[in-house]
Amino acid sequence: MSQISTEKRALELADSILLYGNKSNNKELLIKGNIQKGINYYYLANYNEALSMFLEAQKIAVKEKNEFQQIVVRHNIGNLKNVTNQRKEALEIFRDNIKYFNTKEKKEGYEQERQYLKSLFRLANIYNVLRKLDSAEIINKIGIKESLKSENKYIYPMFLACYGSTMQLSGRKEKALDSLKKSARLINNRKARLASIYLIISKIYREKGNYNEYENYLLKIDSIYTNHPEIIKETKISYEALVNFYRGNKNLEKQLSFMNKLIEVDSLLDKKFQNINKDIAREYENKNLILEKENIINTLDKRKKNQSYLNLVFIIALLFFIILIYLFYKKKKDFQARFDQLIKDKSYVKDKSANSDKNSIPKEIEISILQGLDIFEAEFKFLDKNVSLKQTANLLGTNTSYLSFVINSSKNKNFSKYISDLRIQYSIKKLTQDKKFRLYSIKAIANEVGFKSQEGFSKAFYKKTGIYPSLFIDNLKNKKNT
Repeated sequence: MSQISTEKRALELADSILLYGNKSNNKELLIKGNIQKGINYYYLANYNEALSMFLEAQKIAVKEKNEFQQIVVRHNIGNLKNVTNQRKEALEIFRDNIKYFNTKEKKEGYEQERQYLKSLFRLANIYNVLRKLDSAEIINKIGIKESLKSENKYIYPMFLACYGSTMQLSGRKEKALDSLKKSARLINNRKARLASIYLIISKIYREKGNYNEYENYLLKIDSIYTNHPEIIKETKISYEALVNFYRGNKNLEKQLSFMNKLIEVDSLLDKKFQNINKDIAREYENKNLILEKENIINTLDKRKKNQSYLNLVFIIALLFFIILIYLFYKKKKDFQARFDQLIKDKSYVKDKSANSDKNSIPKEIEISILQGLDIFEAEFKFLDKNVSLKQTANLLGTNTSYLSFVINSSKNKNFSKYISDLRIQYSIKKLTQDKKFRLYSIKAIANEVGFKSQEGFSKAFYKKTGIYPSLFIDNLKNKKNT
């Protein structure tokens, strides 16, 4: 019952095995109970507890000289090495276990055959991980054939899934999908395994460019985790994929949602990989098992907790991105307000004159210069690129000192700013009234109104109006179209 039940129920049943094993002093039951409990802790990604259970089983099996159960423990130690990325060491364990079953006699019996098929499956699986795909395909085909004729039918869909993974890695996508989907239909009580299958299927759909199905299968893993939160490893990978997927689609709401889920899962995963207690059953372990245990401990100790910080960076980057969007639209709104004000406000035609100091120059000279400036503006003399203070003073029949004084006192600006503002005022009026003028390039407009460069015109236009000429023209065109 423990072997065919879901993980949490299987743990309860394993405790019952141990209870009756202790009551009857049945060593076989105690070995099996500890192994079964360790296996289900493994499925729940609680690797510390899993290792403790396997070591307890090993202690009893060594004492009882139970060779077969020692093979079972080694198999499960191999699984732990595999999940902690000690792949080559795990490969040697599974190869050695298969050698143990070379004789027909050692494969006889339900449990012996079952363990043989499990080691065969793990061997195929690790060949996939190490990208030894020809070897993986051969082992998978043997496993499929032998599991079909075996009483251990539950292992058949595991080989199907492993074969599907081999096909995916070798680029045979349709064969992979067929095997994986068939396996998914047959597996119903191992949610972690089902999540692994969905993960491979999602990769295939991504490779095929079918992003709807890619998203669909990643969300199926999320659904499994919602109902079975003990499924961790595959969930983390799927959440990372969903965060990247929604980031690419610019779906900020879903991206943020799965970022939060990823942070939660990553925190839980860190707890699953805490250090393993070095004192558990140490005095009972043989030298090889001590070495294996130390290697696992060292591997787990080296795992760093940087993923949470990475996710925090993602969130900060997202918030920064949102702020940039807000500032962009705020600036655009400000530009629009300035544009509307320019259209409504006709004061750009003439500057308001400030009160001049009547006693600074003779009144008749000031009046004469102001009248001359009116003519200067009316005849658009300011559009001349080479216009200067001296040239304008000569034109008005005065000197540069008097002209500069009158412009400063009446216009509240120096001669250069006076000319620049007249040109900008002219360009605004011309752009507003002349449809053809709006079709000119910015460079051509700058040249037309007396500026020597496009950059100088754009800066002067922005300084005067608070809006760039290109945006002003775009708004005018939109306004005219509506």
